[in-house]
Amino acid sequence: MINHRLSLAAGVLADYEAEDVAIAACESGFRNVGFTVRPWSDGYTQRLANRLAHAGVRVMDVEVVRIDATGNVSDDDRRIVDVGGALGAENVLVISACADPGRTAEAVARLSEQGAQYGLRTCLEFMRFTKVPTLSVALDVLSRVADPSAGLLIDTLHLARTGELAQMGSVPVELLSYAQFCDGLTSCADDDASLIRDALDDRCAPGEGELPLLTMLQALPDGIPLSLEVRSKALREQFPDAVDRAGYLLERSRQFLRDIGRSYDE
Repeated sequence: MINHRLSLAAGVLADYEAEDVAIAACESGFRNVGFTVRPWSDGYTQRLANRLAHAGVRVMDVEVVRIDATGNVSDDDRRIVDVGGALGAENVLVISACADPGRTAEAVARLSEQGAQYGLRTCLEFMRFTKVPTLSVALDVLSRVADPSAGLLIDTLHLARTGELAQMGSVPVELLSYAQFCDGLTSCADDDASLIRDALDDRCAPGEGELPLLTMLQALPDGIPLSLEVRSKALREQFPDAVDRAGYLLERSRQFLRDIGRSYDE
C-alpha cells in the first residue's frame, strides 16, 4: 500500500506564532510540521528544535524565501535557510518576484548552495500571481540550475489554477521531494486578487472540495510526503483553537487517504 507522510503546513495556523504551531503539531498527532520563519532569536529556534525532538516531530519545510524583482535575496530571507538548517528541516520553499528566468535561476542556485550545507532541498513554487506563474515556467527556471539540491514544489491548488495537470508526466521525478496538498473549488476568477483570496481563504481539507485530488496524487511520485496546505477562512472560524484545527485537518486527510486505499504515517 502506498504510504504518505503528512505535515502540518504553516499556513494552516497563519494566525498563530511558530511555537503555537509546534505545540499544535505535537498535541494533535502530526509527525511532521512546517514553519513560516519570521525574525527570531537563535534561542527561539533552539526551543522549537528541543520541543519537536522531544515529541519526535520532524520539520518538513520552512518558508518563505522571496527572490525580489531584481533577482536578489535579502539577508533576512537568507537567514530562513539557516534557521531551517538549525531546525533540521528537509526543504525550504522559494517564490520569485523576478520576471527574468535566468536571474531567478541564479538566485535559486545560490540558495541551493547555501541550503545544501544543511542537507536542505531548495524548492521553487509556482503560483499564478508570482513571476513563476506556471509549471512550465518553473521547469524552465530549474532547467537552468545545475544543482541537484534544487527542486520543484507542486501545490495542488496552484496546479489546478494553471490547468497543467496533463503536463505532470513531463516533470522529472528527481525534482520532487514533497508536495503541498489541499482541496478547493473547481475554478477561480482569473485575476490576482481572486487568485490570492482563493489561496489564502478558500482551500479546504482533502475530500471536502472539488479538485481531482486522486488524479493529482497519481501524477506525483508514489508515497510523496504531503504538506497539508489548507489555508481556510472557514476552518479558522470553525476551529479557532490551534490544536483542534490541526487535529480536524489530520483526521480528514487520513480519512481521504483511507478512502482511496492509501496509508499515512502514524
